[in-house]
This record gives sequence, structure tokens and C-alpha cells, in this order.
Amino acid sequence: MQEQKGVIYYMKKEALKEVGVDYAAGVLHFAGKEELYVKYLRKYEEDHHLQDAVAAYEKTDYKEVLDQIHALKGLSGTLGFSQMFQSASAVVSDLRREEYQMIGEQLKQMQLYQKKLLVAIEAI
Repeated sequence: MQEQKGVIYYMKKEALKEVGVDYAAGVLHFAGKEELYVKYLRKYEEDHHLQDAVAAYEKTDYKEVLDQIHALKGLSGTLGFSQMFQSASAVVSDLRREEYQMIGEQLKQMQLYQKKLLVAIEAI
């Protein structure tokens, strides 16, 4: 039974890797404590930074978009969400250069990615 449980857990970690999660790096950010890392992975679905950034974008409040995406960037880096981290980094960079023309599309792509990420997290 223990071996079967290990195989299932391995498959769930692989699902996370398939959506761009650097699981090993995430665990390292939590002092190597995998249980603690998994706890915070599961709490990610409560995070609202991306939704708040989209709402701010719709109001053309670019400072708030920057604040929210910058926070999401930090969280993504800590949790090992490599793809989300890279996307957030690009948005932060564009906002700091006051290049707003692609922000809406970038946020849409981040929302699509977040849906895939949440499905993978729910599986663990």
C-alpha cells in the first residue's frame, strides 16, 4: 500500500511539473519541508493578486496593477511557479516602462495559465 501511495504522489508532483512548477525549488524555499510547501501550494487558490490586478487594469489603475502583479511575482517565485513568475516579471517590466499596450493580453494569458495551475494543485 505504501508503494502505491508513493506512485500516486509522484504522479501528482509530475502534474505540477507539467504546468511549469519547479517543485524542488519550491520545497527549498520552505527549508526543505515538503509538507509545509504542499500546505502553501494548496493555499494558493485563496490568492487574489491576479484577480485584483485584472480589476485594476479595467479601471486603468496601472499603479495598482503593478502592486498586485509584483506581489504575485514574489509569491510565484517562492512557490516555484516558474511560468507565472516569468509572466509576472514581463508585466512588471512593461508597467515600469509605462508600456501598457500588451498588459491586457498578458493578464488574460496569466489567467488561463492560473486555471491550469489550480487544476494541478487541486490534484495534490
